[in-house]
This record gives sequence, C-alpha cells and structure tokens, in this order.
Amino acid sequence: MAAVKPGGFTLVEVLVALAIIGLALPALLFYVGGIADTSTYLREKTIAQWVASNRYAEAAIVRQLKGQVLQGTSTGRVEMASGEWHWQMEGRESNFDGIQELEINIFRAEKKALTGEELPLVNFVALIEQ
Repeated sequence: MAAVKPGGFTLVEVLVALAIIGLALPALLFYVGGIADTSTYLREKTIAQWVASNRYAEAAIVRQLKGQVLQGTSTGRVEMASGEWHWQMEGRESNFDGIQELEINIFRAEKKALTGEELPLVNFVALIEQ
C-alpha cells in the first residue's frame, strides 16, 4: 500500500507569497492615490474654466447692454459646484484698435486662503470689442 502525502503549502511558500503581496500592495495603493489626486485636480480645473467662461460671458453681456468695458482690475468670489472660487479680471488695451484684452485668473478660494497660493488654477485671456 502506498503512503498518502498530505496536501497544502509549505511554510516557505506561504512566506514568499506574503512577501510578494507585502511589496505589491503599497505600490498599488500609491498608484490608486495618484489617480485620485489627478481626478480631483482635473475636476477643479474644469470647474475653474467654467467660472472663467462665465466671467467672460458676463463682461460681454455688460458690453452689449450698457456699452461698458472693464478698465483696470476687478476681483470677486463665486460659488459653483459645492465650492468657492476667487476670480480676478483685468481689462487692458490690446494691440488692435477697438479691441480690449481681458485676462481672467481663477483660484480655488480655500487653497489660496490657506497656502497664499498666487498661481491661478486657470488663466483665461480673451478679446472683447470696446
């Protein structure tokens, strides 16, 4: 009669498998964290672009209805998509007659207040008829 060999893994095989998992899991978590950070950044950048587009549309409407074009710098805050955004708009003469340049910078209000960040999330430059 032949002897029956018990099945299963040896202790060495189990330790090797745990070592592989122990090395792979932190790398996977780091990768997933990077994806989450990128997703948040792209969401904020998209919303900031909407805020900038809205500010430009408002300036164009004021220009059509009242004939006024922004001269100098204007700032403000707006709420959009469950967040507060700080905008800064500057109107200046362009190189073309009858055309004004508008530069609109958008900041995430909370981050600017906390970090003193001066780089805008979005820098939107447009031309508008005077």
